[in-house]
Amino acid sequence: MNTSPMLRSGNTTVVYEGPRRLVWRRTGATGWVPTGLWPNAEQAAELALELNRGGRLLVVLEPGPHTVQVMAEELAAAPLGIRALAEDPDADPAELAIPTLNWLPEAVRERGIRFRAESGTLLDRYPPALLPRLLVEQTADPACPVRFVHPMPACSLTGSLSGNQLRQIANHVFRSVTEGALVA
Repeated sequence: MNTSPMLRSGNTTVVYEGPRRLVWRRTGATGWVPTGLWPNAEQAAELALELNRGGRLLVVLEPGPHTVQVMAEELAAAPLGIRALAEDPDADPAELAIPTLNWLPEAVRERGIRFRAESGTLLDRYPPALLPRLLVEQTADPACPVRFVHPMPACSLTGSLSGNQLRQIANHVFRSVTEGALVA
């Protein structure tokens, strides 16, 4: 039902920000219930420890709305914290709004939100066919272990990349910043 929002490639953790952060549990042969948001406290502590040990974090800002439709019976069985995400809890299906980057420290979260807005501006200004397949955040601090990327609608990083391709992307994203360009 749900693909993990996180994967690892070498010393880089890749997180898909968006609907994939909603965690589901099977309740029977065909039933599912949303049970939480990634990361839980243990996962967040593990990620922080990795970063403190020199690891890197690549956050893929998935395009589109960060909402998930759930059926009324799924929402009724969900924990209170998940039910609180419903824009209209009486709707069937209900829309759950996944909070954007709420698992990151505030300064990093704000940087990611700003980059997502800049990416949206480019999408508003240019047709997707005229943009690169992947917008890459350029940070002023090349030593910063957290980077953001935004795939264009025609580009998908959800499972279609080999380990070698993912390593190449991570190595490119974390190379020293020599230009202030937004796109790579």
